[in-house]
Amino acid sequence: MFASVTALIGELTDKVEPTLSTAQRFDAIPGWDSIRQTELLVSVEEHFGIEIPIDEIGRLVRIEDLIQAVERAMATGGDEQTSPPAGAVEARGRRG
Repeated sequence: MFASVTALIGELTDKVEPTLSTAQRFDAIPGWDSIRQTELLVSVEEHFGIEIPIDEIGRLVRIEDLIQAVERAMATGGDEQTSPPAGAVEARGRRG
């Protein structure tokens, strides 16, 4: 799973995958920003056929956090979504 996640990160950046580790913080990757984070989440969800619960997204600080979230989503079938608070705008966008 680590190799798949780092390959997806590599597609979004010029970061060479072998230099990444599970302890790598996303905000320490050169050029990383909230748009890249969102793109990565969408790519990971599509790649693994899962949806990461909304309440976990803000806790994804390191590559290891993302891998653990993917593993949990796969274990539960990826369909356990937590609804955003009433009036909140969902940042995910629609998938077609």
